[in-house]
Amino acid sequence: MRVKFYVIPAVIAGAAWAAACGKPAEKAESPPSAPEPALAAPPRAAPPAPDRPAEAGSKAPAPRPRAPRTFEVADAPRVEIEPDKMVARYGFIRNFESATYREIEGLRKIRLLPLSVEGKPRRQAIFAHAPATVTYAGISIPRGAALTFTPSIHPNQWEHTDGATFAVFVTGPDGRRQRIYFRELAPRENPGDRVVEPEALSLAAFGGKTVTLEFETGNAEGKVSGRDWTLWVDPKVQVQKR
Repeated sequence: MRVKFYVIPAVIAGAAWAAACGKPAEKAESPPSAPEPALAAPPRAAPPAPDRPAEAGSKAPAPRPRAPRTFEVADAPRVEIEPDKMVARYGFIRNFESATYREIEGLRKIRLLPLSVEGKPRRQAIFAHAPATVTYAGISIPRGAALTFTPSIHPNQWEHTDGATFAVFVTGPDGRRQRIYFRELAPRENPGDRVVEPEALSLAAFGGKTVTLEFETGNAEGKVSGRDWTLWVDPKVQVQKR
């Protein structure tokens, strides 16, 4: 007679032997699971920057560092115009929505603002608290055109501002960036800077070309920006009526 032997796995054999002896079978240990990674705390949100200028006597927010931008100084000649004989070919107020701009957080936002200065009619202005840049691209300059505008500091700040600068840059199709206008106003120290006469600059060098034009305001050298409520009043590209 042949006797057959069967190989029973150790786990099954152990369970059978435990059952025969009246003991519960021990459960096989499972490998330890990896510890769950700790959850990182959510980042704390920074408080929103206030949408208002610094109060009188307080320090203005420090401007963010900017990469220096090169330009050529090519002051455009001033021209004499007769306003009633001119017609606007491009209005920067009317096309304000197409502009791009760069401003400092914590200061009043760039926007359109009606301005009334003593002895002058009420006009629309681009309010661009210094330091700020308002850029218009793709402007076709007709031949014989002039750029007209009035640089100004809001009357509410004449006794508080420590001075601001105004500059106009034009970049032509060749990529050359030229500063065609620069002026500093300090109405607190110089009352003659309070009511400023309109400027008229010749754009003859750019006639027939499509350019990018930038209106840039800045802080006077060594000064702060807390109360420099700078404005570009009624800027236009104009030509003489035919």
